[in-house]
Amino acid sequence: MEANNNNQPADKKPYTDSDGNQITTLGKLLGGTFLVLLTFFCLFYLIAHWPDRLPAHNSTQTPYYTYEWFHVRLVDSVSKSAKTDSVNKTPTAGNQTGTDTLHQGATADSAPVQKTDLAQMGMKGVAVIPAGTTTSADNKLLNLNTLLLILVALGGFLGNMIYISTSFTTFIGNGQFKKSWLLWYIVKPFTAAGLAIAIYFVFRGGFLNLNDDSSSINLYGLMTISILAGLFTDRTTLKLKEVFDVVLTPREERKDPITNKIAELQVTNITAPKMQAGTPTPITIEGKNLDKKPVFIKINGAAITNFTRQQNQISLTYTPAAGLQPGTKLPLEITNEKGESLYQPYNLEM
Repeated sequence: MEANNNNQPADKKPYTDSDGNQITTLGKLLGGTFLVLLTFFCLFYLIAHWPDRLPAHNSTQTPYYTYEWFHVRLVDSVSKSAKTDSVNKTPTAGNQTGTDTLHQGATADSAPVQKTDLAQMGMKGVAVIPAGTTTSADNKLLNLNTLLLILVALGGFLGNMIYISTSFTTFIGNGQFKKSWLLWYIVKPFTAAGLAIAIYFVFRGGFLNLNDDSSSINLYGLMTISILAGLFTDRTTLKLKEVFDVVLTPREERKDPITNKIAELQVTNITAPKMQAGTPTPITIEGKNLDKKPVFIKINGAAITNFTRQQNQISLTYTPAAGLQPGTKLPLEITNEKGESLYQPYNLEM
């Protein structure tokens, strides 16, 4: 047995189990557990950050949510026409700079901040927390646009976890798992999350006739598309390509445009009668642009050089060797200058 420079057998093959999978039993358990945990994480995080409701359609308020797990609630927010300084700062006695009323409210043990309290204090354009809700330094606020991006990315990730989990178990069950695909299983969910966000931007960009107003978006429909984008990443990529082609493909308006593209060779049909040994037989090859580039023809492994070419047809006469028995099949090969086959495998019959 030959050996390489590292004193390892040159023909050493990767480990395979009794079913033909290139993965150990421990690897199966770790892979399955990892997929289950990631899927559970997606579901858990998605449920924990699901908003209680969306703002009213065409609302004049800037939508913010309390950023607490399992308690993401819409709060009455600042008017879009209000200035940023009036949003973040509240004038207090003896202090013109003010304090941050969104993040430095009352503690959990203090009385809740009421809308009427803010009105009595003369604060105009300040985010108002609903009655009965306390605020603290840890009670963060999250903009609706940011929340939607998080949910869309999670939807794409979750959809792809369903896909790769099904793929993993299917290949393991069929004994066809190859270790060269491990990187694909690791990277695919993250690319699916990015793809879901790309689809979201296409929607928000107006290509699919959605209003730019976040409050007008159907959240359930958006999540459905995000999950399907992760579940069918290849088809989604092709659909994005179609959108890109429609938007950016220019239309040729010149009557006689200049082009350097060489016509592509195509073979569409072969016509040949049943042959007899020692008898010349006409063969017709039909296609497109057959006179534009070199065409190479072989019958039973022997090159044929005597044939007539036209734009849409090649004609030749072939005489089978004497002694060939009826029922013999002679393979006909048609290739281009690169050796690429121009037609499916075809056999001439005796």
